[in-house]
Amino acid sequence: MYGKRGLLAFLCCVLACTGAVLHVPFFSGAKQLLVTFSDTPPSQEHPLLVALRPLDAPRGPSAPGAFHQLSLHAIRKETRSDPAIKRMASLHQIPFHMLKAHFAQISKGVLDAEGLFWVGEPQKTEEGPAAAEKASLEMARNIKDARGNLGRLEQITATLGGFRQKTGSVNGAFMAWTAGPQRAHRVISLSKSKLPRDLESLRRHLIVPYRAEARRWLCTVRGLALAMQSVWPTRSHQILSKSMKVVRLDSVASERLLAPMQAQIGFVGQDGSRGICVEMMHACDLRTELCGLAKSLVKTGQQVHAGTPVGVAGDRSKSPKFTMWYAQHALDPTALRPPPKP
Repeated sequence: MYGKRGLLAFLCCVLACTGAVLHVPFFSGAKQLLVTFSDTPPSQEHPLLVALRPLDAPRGPSAPGAFHQLSLHAIRKETRSDPAIKRMASLHQIPFHMLKAHFAQISKGVLDAEGLFWVGEPQKTEEGPAAAEKASLEMARNIKDARGNLGRLEQITATLGGFRQKTGSVNGAFMAWTAGPQRAHRVISLSKSKLPRDLESLRRHLIVPYRAEARRWLCTVRGLALAMQSVWPTRSHQILSKSMKVVRLDSVASERLLAPMQAQIGFVGQDGSRGICVEMMHACDLRTELCGLAKSLVKTGQQVHAGTPVGVAGDRSKSPKFTMWYAQHALDPTALRPPPKP
C-alpha cells in the first residue's frame, strides 16, 4: 500500500469516486479520440440509414414535439415543390436531386402546405433533451407561418451556389456547408473533383473538428440523391420473400437485372453458395449486391448508371437475391422500391 503502485491505485480510486459524486466526465475525451481516428462519430446512427428505412419499419418512441426525418419514400412521393427546386438548381448549377436531398435533410422532416421543405432552424441556447423538445415545439409553432419558405430555400440555394463557385466543385459546396468554403476549397484543390478522391483528400487534409461532419453531410446528400433516382432491379416490383434483409426478387427466366443506382462495379463472379454475384459500389460506403445470377453482364471497375443491365436471372426456382449495405450495416433494399403510381 505504501509503495508506488499502491499510491497510484489510491489516487485512481480517489479520482474515480470524485468523478462519480460530482459527475465529472474524466473519460469524455475517449469519445473525441475515437472520432479523431474514424470517419463517423460513434454511437450515432447515420442519417442515410434513417432515410433508407422501408415503409413497414417500426418507429421508436420520441419526445413530445419531436419530428421524424423524412424517409426516401416520402421524399420521392412529394413532388409539389419539384418545379421550384429545379428552377433554383438550374440557376445555381446544383444537381436537382442533390439539392432536394439537401433540403430534405435540413427540414427536420417537415413539409408545409405547398410541399415546400421547412428549413427554419430555431436558435439553441441550452443543451439536453429539454432544450431539444423546446426547440421542436417552437419550430412547430413557426410552421404555421410558412409564407417565407420559398425565400428560405432560395437563400440556401444561393449560399450553396456561392460555395460551388468558391470551391470549384459541387462536392466542395456540400463540404463547405459544415466545414466552411475555405477549408472545403483546400480539400478540393488537392483532389481531382471525383467523389472517391475528394473523400480521400477530405480525410487527409481537413482538420479533425470538421472532418467527420463534412464527410457525413456530403455522403448523406450524395447517397440520398442516388437513392431518389433508383430503379428496381426487376420489371416486377414485387418480391418473393425476405429474410434477414435479403430479398428474393420476383423475376422470370433470362430476365436482365438492372443496376439500382449509378455505381462502379466491384466484385463479379462465383461467391460460394450464393452463386454468381455482382457487387455495385455507390456513393461513399453505400453498396448493393445481386446474387444467384445465371450470368453476369459487367466487369470489375466498370461504371454503370441506374437501369444498366448487370446480370441475367435464372429460372424461378433460383430467383436472384438483392441486398444493400452502408459500410457494415445491412439495410432493407425494399426501401428503394418506387412509390406506386397514382
